[in-house]
Amino acid sequence: MGRHAVAALLALVGLAAGCASSGDPTPAASGPLQHYQMARMYFEQGRTDEALKEIDQSLRQSDALPQVHFYKGFIYYSLGDPAKAVPCFEAAIQRDPYYTDARMYLAAAYDGLGRPQDALAELDKALTNKTYPTPEKILVNKALILARQGQNEPALAVLRQAIDIKPRYYRAHFETAQILEATGRSPEAVAAYESAAPGYADDAGFHFAYGSALFRVRREAEARAELKRAIQLAPGSTVAAKASELLGVID
Repeated sequence: MGRHAVAALLALVGLAAGCASSGDPTPAASGPLQHYQMARMYFEQGRTDEALKEIDQSLRQSDALPQVHFYKGFIYYSLGDPAKAVPCFEAAIQRDPYYTDARMYLAAAYDGLGRPQDALAELDKALTNKTYPTPEKILVNKALILARQGQNEPALAVLRQAIDIKPRYYRAHFETAQILEATGRSPEAVAAYESAAPGYADDAGFHFAYGSALFRVRREAEARAELKRAIQLAPGSTVAAKASELLGVID
C-alpha cells in the first residue's frame, strides 16, 4: 500500500448528498439554485453531460454562487481534468475566501498539474481558517506533498501537528509510518503502524506494510500474523502474493 495521493484524502471532504432519485428532477422553479441541484442529481446518476449543462445554465443566470463554481470544478476534478477544475475552484474562492473545501480541492488540482508550491500555498491559506472543523486533514495533505518532494523531516513535523490536533487520526499515523519506513527508520515506523492499526483493521495493504516493517525489526511471529491477515483479506491479489513471498522467507 503506497503513499496516498492528495486526492485520496480529499475524497473525505464532505459534499452534501443532495436529493437523489431514480428519475429526472422536477424542481418547482428554474433559478440558479435549482439548476445547481439538478446538476448534482445528474452527476450522482452518472449523467455528466447533463450535469455540466445544468451547471452552465445556473452560471448564466447568476455567477455569484461560490458553490456552483465549486461543483463545476468538482465534476472536472472527478473526471481527471484538473486543468479545467482549477479556474472553477479559483472562482469559488474569489466569491468566498473562506471556502476551505474549495482551497483543498484547488491544492489537489495544482498538485496534479505539477505545481506543488502553489498547492502548498493554498493549503497554508486553508489553515488560516480557524473555524474549519478538520484541520488535521489539511495538514496531512500538506505532508504528502512535502514527502513527494523529498522533504521528509518537514513532512513528519506537519504530521505530528495533525496528530497533536487529533491523536486518533489514524491516517496521520499511517503516513508517518510510511515516511519513516522509506527513510530506513523501521523501529519508529513499527510504532507508528501500531498507532495506526485501529483504523486499518480490514485493509490488506496496511497489514502487508505493517508485517514487512515487523519483519525488518525481527519481530517475526508478529510479522507472520500480519502477513497472513493480508492474505486473508485479499486472496489472489498482488498484495497477497507479496505477503506469501515474504512469509516464505520467514518460514
